Amino acid sequence: MRHVTVSTALIVVLGGTVFAAAGGPQTAPSSQSDYKIEEERLGRFHDDIQSPVSSRDGCHFAYVIKRGDKQLVVVDGKGGPGYDWIADGSLIFSPDGKRLAYVAKKGRKVVVVVNGQAGPECDVIQEETLCFSPDGKRVAYAVVRGTTPRVKWPVKWFVVVDGKPGPEYDDVRGRSLLFSPDGKRLAHAAKKGEKWVVIIDGQPGPEYDLIVKGGPTFHADGSLEYLAVKKEALYRVKHVPVRK
Repeated sequence: MRHVTVSTALIVVLGGTVFAAAGGPQTAPSSQSDYKIEEERLGRFHDDIQSPVSSRDGCHFAYVIKRGDKQLVVVDGKGGPGYDWIADGSLIFSPDGKRLAYVAKKGRKVVVVVNGQAGPECDVIQEETLCFSPDGKRVAYAVVRGTTPRVKWPVKWFVVVDGKPGPEYDDVRGRSLLFSPDGKRLAHAAKKGEKWVVIIDGQPGPEYDLIVKGGPTFHADGSLEYLAVKKEALYRVKHVPVRK
């Protein structure tokens, strides 16, 4: 874990605004005439701060600190519950800035915490899969269920959506989870046996030898597209909604 040591004050610069452990929003001297610098006192400085993140609109700010033998997330100056460990870089705000999620360790298990509320306990959470829907109302992430005494590699993967686990798979492609533009659908790439499929709301599509990284992708009309390989041939695959 990296440690940040500052002799006087913590200063974080975001989009031309300086947040520091020094008073409410204040104007600070600047050699750049294109910007007005503001400083805001966030509280006492801790020498073990990590993962600072702000909401898209810049109205909310969060970071991780250590208090005793626990780590906790501070949001807009208010500390949350303490955990044995909080995954560095896992903090994300929802697009509307109203919700904050992160991955934390609780005893021998890990959980996803959303606005201070912990979800179901899991053996392993694939941190990079944690995501919000565009409207910020839904959250999803990939999880590992169980290990064997001799083999610590994941046995089965599944996706948790809004706190509810879905079907099991042999693998879930990292960073492939994504919601549709309206937030009503969730898609991801998963492995079943030796084949790869794209899952939409828990329903598998056709099997392929490989789903090319970087997909799938939703379009504005609700259709889903990705590249796939079958019998050494490359295919452009589209899932087009059936209008009823």
